[in-house]
Amino acid sequence: MKKYVDLHIHTQASDGTWTPKKAVEHIKEADIRTFAITDHDSIENVSDAQIIAENNGLTCISGVELSTTFQNMEYHILSYNFDLTNKTLVSRVNRNYQQRQNYHKTVIETLKKDYPQLSLEEFEHYTYDLTRGGWPSLNFLLDKKIVNTMQEFFNIMIDYKLQLVFDSPEQVIEDIRQAGAIAILAHPPAYNQQNVMSLDQLKRWVSYGIQGFECYSPYYKDPLDSNYYVKFCKEHSLYISGGSDCHGDLLLHRKLKNPSILLEQLELPFLK
Repeated sequence: MKKYVDLHIHTQASDGTWTPKKAVEHIKEADIRTFAITDHDSIENVSDAQIIAENNGLTCISGVELSTTFQNMEYHILSYNFDLTNKTLVSRVNRNYQQRQNYHKTVIETLKKDYPQLSLEEFEHYTYDLTRGGWPSLNFLLDKKIVNTMQEFFNIMIDYKLQLVFDSPEQVIEDIRQAGAIAILAHPPAYNQQNVMSLDQLKRWVSYGIQGFECYSPYYKDPLDSNYYVKFCKEHSLYISGGSDCHGDLLLHRKLKNPSILLEQLELPFLK
């Protein structure tokens, strides 16, 4: 019997469109037996997902996708198998979450100089239908007709030099490991224009404390690139992880079972 795994799934706690209940429904329909909810800098929906998963005969691993800034670029570190009440981990999640919230306010404060229809006070009381996915500043600008697409949002952030800055990889990884969790670099091709990282780059991340790489992901355009990271992990006794980076109905090219990942393809201590 094939055992499918997906260790990279988002819900409404960050920028996905699904509630924990809806996520588990889709995960079960996809015949995925083991999964992780890995919202951006939030563990809000993990506990609910674990309870619902258990009631459906599935296994939900505790997870979160923590952000860090490295060489003027945002990188994502997947963290797995931790106690949801661990003070170090919770403190790190809360710090990152607050950095995100501050950024949203900075976006509106900066843009309102050129777009008088924007108001920081209005934004601070702004709510939207979470089934839309995305994040507060994006949806606010969409509703205000400042942008029409997610790509336009990213373009305007570049034009205004509005960069979301987090703590260094060393700081974030140290907190993850102090919490007894596992630190995996998410979707490596995303940071190198879809090209593979050099061996020097990979070794630098290992020196920062990263314990493995997401070797299976929709970001890989060539299966051989995936094999490159698997080979590196095996040669350096690192963990091998993988997931779809599914955001529900927000990003349809990132859907469950894209790619299809079998239990035996991964090497993680919490997988049976």
